[in-house]
Amino acid sequence: MKPLLHVLAWLSFGSALFAQKALTLAASAQSIAKNLPRGCIVTGEWRDGKAVYAISGPDKPAKVPAEKIVFEIGSISKTFTGLLLAQAVLEKKLTFETTLKQALDAKQAFADDKVAAITLAQLTTHTSGLPRMPDNADFSVADPYGTYDVKKLGEWLASVKLEKAGPPELSYSNAGVAILGHVIERALGDSWANLVRDRLCKPLGMLDTMPVPTAEMRQRLVPPFDGKAEAHEWTFKAFAPAGGLRSTAADLMLFGRALNHPEASPLREVIQLAVKPLAEGIGCCFFLGDDVIAHNGGTGGYRTLLEAKPKADQIRLVLINNAEMEPVMVTRPLDREGFKAVEGPKLSEAELKPYIGIFQLDKQAKLTFVIREGALWCKLTGQAFLPYLHEKKDVFFHRGVAARLIFGRDANGAITSVTLDQNNQKQVAERLDEKAPEYLFRPAKELEEFTGVYDFFPPDKIFTIELRRGLLFVQLTGQPFLPVFETKKGTFEYDVVFASIEFERDEAGKIKRLHITQNGLKLPALKRAK
Repeated sequence: MKPLLHVLAWLSFGSALFAQKALTLAASAQSIAKNLPRGCIVTGEWRDGKAVYAISGPDKPAKVPAEKIVFEIGSISKTFTGLLLAQAVLEKKLTFETTLKQALDAKQAFADDKVAAITLAQLTTHTSGLPRMPDNADFSVADPYGTYDVKKLGEWLASVKLEKAGPPELSYSNAGVAILGHVIERALGDSWANLVRDRLCKPLGMLDTMPVPTAEMRQRLVPPFDGKAEAHEWTFKAFAPAGGLRSTAADLMLFGRALNHPEASPLREVIQLAVKPLAEGIGCCFFLGDDVIAHNGGTGGYRTLLEAKPKADQIRLVLINNAEMEPVMVTRPLDREGFKAVEGPKLSEAELKPYIGIFQLDKQAKLTFVIREGALWCKLTGQAFLPYLHEKKDVFFHRGVAARLIFGRDANGAITSVTLDQNNQKQVAERLDEKAPEYLFRPAKELEEFTGVYDFFPPDKIFTIELRRGLLFVQLTGQPFLPVFETKKGTFEYDVVFASIEFERDEAGKIKRLHITQNGLKLPALKRAK
């Protein structure tokens, strides 16, 4: 199981429509923070010509203004790499069509000519075909990127092969942006950290944005959490261009202001080039919607979101130091205020049956549809199921996450695709020739007995199992909580990796241990007594 440096906003069943009514981001955060077990939520809004910051949650730092609290911002860092690429293109040091073979040292080997031919445009738009993460390191530790250096990245690049040739499709790749960052270092003649500082942050006045915080900044850095547990700060070597920055709401507000008004910024041409679409819905690492420029981020104990809306001159920022809570949970109440949908006639199970199935959204993500409680339910890989209401023929919606699902049919009337319409973006998923899984959906009360802490071998690892949103979420030490789904009584499967968990009972019928099966190995973990 590998850590996700970031969960894409357009894949999170959540953010990006701006509210048209009076509810503020701060008020939404204050309400949501009641469910936050540790840490805090900092919000920032630019609205009606001024910035408003607020903080809520159980662990609010004393004597530090909300806008000056320091967070890891994870994959928002990618947008800085995108801006540096735009600078290098404007300076004619690189082009968007420059290939990896052209950009890298002649000593860089390639096992696959298709990898050598990847362009910088493909790297910055996640259309290179490269996997999310390289496979030559252990990313399951508490600080997964801290020891992975450029040498290892080069060795991996020399061995990796693409699955197929042909038109590239969007497939989010941390590895691709890490490689892009090092191409830019070679072209511009300095380290990525120095380039970000000197070419971007200093001109924009973002003096609290850097990979390694100063001693003074460290006093303002809030600690990371994952649920109730303490998490680990993440450090970066080769992957710094993909997720290595720390920042504050005040600095990100300056960044958002520059995105909204590049004409008034010292980086005018750079920003204007970086936010032009190079592929559908994406520029130089910026995700683009209808008047929305956005990116979010996630590390071991932090979750962040930046959204700028130039035409309306609005900005939304959410920074959380707890991996259990996504920024979408804060923005969702505002988003659904502007979402209009009317429930149509209720469909029978026979009428719903053609929609059941699995649809490939991108290389790592699938949409799975099942019938549950007489309704159509959908989940994205790594997330819980949500019920969708029937709006009209082949259209379903969920008002809570402000999203529509629009099914497409072929000439014979068979359903062949589904379009996720959300965040002012439309993502098409093609139907796979796979049978939808048959999951057991128990009442939450029946799942409570599986929760707890399980001591795993080796002894420094534990499984923590919690009940969230009516599902079991499982965390192995150093990794995020992931949902598991019951396929037969007492057996639960992951959907992000090929692994399953079986629970064993003692003579009295109580859960005494679990067994995890992965890669052909079956290993036990003993449940701790409460």
